[in-house]
Amino acid sequence: MRVVRGSLALSLAVSLLLSAASTAGAAPIRPPANGLNAALCAIVRFAEAQVMNPAVLAQLRAVEAQVCPPRPVVGITLTQPAAGATIPQDDQSTGCTYDHARGYGYRLSFSWTAPSVQVASYEVILQHGTSPAALDETVTTTSFNATECNSFVTDNNRTGWHWQVNGLNSAQQVVATSEQRAISFGTCRLIDGRTPCFAPS
Repeated sequence: MRVVRGSLALSLAVSLLLSAASTAGAAPIRPPANGLNAALCAIVRFAEAQVMNPAVLAQLRAVEAQVCPPRPVVGITLTQPAAGATIPQDDQSTGCTYDHARGYGYRLSFSWTAPSVQVASYEVILQHGTSPAALDETVTTTSFNATECNSFVTDNNRTGWHWQVNGLNSAQQVVATSEQRAISFGTCRLIDGRTPCFAPS
């Protein structure tokens, strides 16, 4: 019965929080005292770990942003590729079938060390400048490999890339993150060694 009462109390508290968030609109929730802030924050974060519904989780995160201090973010150390590394293109070692316009393709191999906090998964991001992420994968190990057969990066986009890793808890919140490490791609040249890889029209 204690468990039931505890669950009902939690459900009621969460319902009240979500109701306050929805009626407040753009105005932030401002509890009157730091002690109440801490209590509400503890309830919200506990609820986030239990909730499975994405819509409810999103609402709880919005409430958390208003009543909780920022979560401490612990560092993840990137290992490979090294800073400034160049990813080979038209790479025969990928094992891909050769395409007479696009070449073999390229291989991405990322690795990093686990942070000091517990994480449920890792988000691996590869991005060119401020463009949308070209790669955004979630894994549960400290490495990620991808082979992109018959894919290539054009000469004018070879530089300006970076990769990073975020550590996520069970509520898919970032609790650890890495630096943004710069990498680039090598030139993609076809079998004659001169012709750039291209996408046939």
